[in-house]
Amino acid sequence: MGSEELQLWSIWFWIGTSCSELVYNTDTTLFKSVDPSNQSNGIVLAIGRVTACSCALFSSRFGGILERRASVIVLSSAGIAGALLLIASRGYSIHVTHFCIVAFYAVQELSFCAASSQIAIRTNESLRLMLLFANTFVALIIQVSIQVALGPWIFNLNVRSKFACLAALMFTLAAGMSIVHARTLVNRFPKPTTTFIEI
Repeated sequence: MGSEELQLWSIWFWIGTSCSELVYNTDTTLFKSVDPSNQSNGIVLAIGRVTACSCALFSSRFGGILERRASVIVLSSAGIAGALLLIASRGYSIHVTHFCIVAFYAVQELSFCAASSQIAIRTNESLRLMLLFANTFVALIIQVSIQVALGPWIFNLNVRSKFACLAALMFTLAAGMSIVHARTLVNRFPKPTTTFIEI
């Protein structure tokens, strides 16, 4: 993979993308479990997709800011995404659940753009497509593994519990990335050594 930072961004790509895809696949089921009679779920999903596209356009327009603040954006967004999924899984108001899912789409899209740009910066141009394919393939394997584990094959969790597990996974990702990133910063700026001058 190369540098430790490249591995760090790739790990976010694997887990973050997997969680996003699982939310995309089960958001309607969550909405129905909160309020079976609600008729605005389709509109909310459309708003969520438009919001994600808007975040992607924002990232394209202000790519310089995104590159300079990528670490802050991705690390904070992972924790925020986990909190949004946890609130959505425990909430009993359809409006709160709708808001949390739309906000989740937004922060995940920003994180995806930031992480992808960092991976591209740290990869030779001739290897970028190959690395993108490899990361996407690994993310797909992780997604299927999570789906199998949470589905009827192993734990057989209901949709609320599935979202709570995804929230825990995002919290774990945020904590792990924060520790590794802090260690990387310490290694990058070593402590100054004290020299003694003999008189």
